[in-house]
Amino acid sequence: MNRTLSKSTGDTMVELEQFVVHAAVQWEFHWTLICAKSFEQYRDPVFNRWRWWYSATNEASLMAAIVWIAKFFEKNKASINIHFFLEQLTAEPEDWSAEIAAIKAILAKAEPTAKDITIMRSSYYIHKSRKLTFKETMERTSSKYDHVREVIEHMRQCLVVVSKVLGGQETITEVPSELTVSELEEVLKRMKAN
Repeated sequence: MNRTLSKSTGDTMVELEQFVVHAAVQWEFHWTLICAKSFEQYRDPVFNRWRWWYSATNEASLMAAIVWIAKFFEKNKASINIHFFLEQLTAEPEDWSAEIAAIKAILAKAEPTAKDITIMRSSYYIHKSRKLTFKETMERTSSKYDHVREVIEHMRQCLVVVSKVLGGQETITEVPSELTVSELEEVLKRMKAN
């Protein structure tokens, strides 16, 4: 039997899905603008007259991605975020304990980068010093540039755990993939032995 969510919990999930979509779109837009071809156009004398557009758009998309990601992971009880969603799931009449545990496991993987992005938003990049470049802010954290896309995927996975249950699908844990990896490693060992 499919489980359902109350209207308020469902509305929170929809809001969080929007956070994921906006973060992904803004990050990919930023990534497109900094790719080699875009950068060559930016330096080109013909394109040079549009430098202000390139710089402003590049910066705005980066800032927007950081804000959406930070909003998703923040622990402010007065706003919509993943922790508020977990509280709502706990209060639901049906048992969501397995899904809550799965979401918490995903959050644990995302925590270092999510914390760094929150630091970027709060301490350096947006609220205090606009003089720092993204590279300079990244250097003040332990995260790497590619971790941003990874943390957006973690955001998506947190919501997929619940949406699969709502759609009547089985919650997939890491156990099957871990089993597959161990089986493949065993096969490789046997192949190397021969």
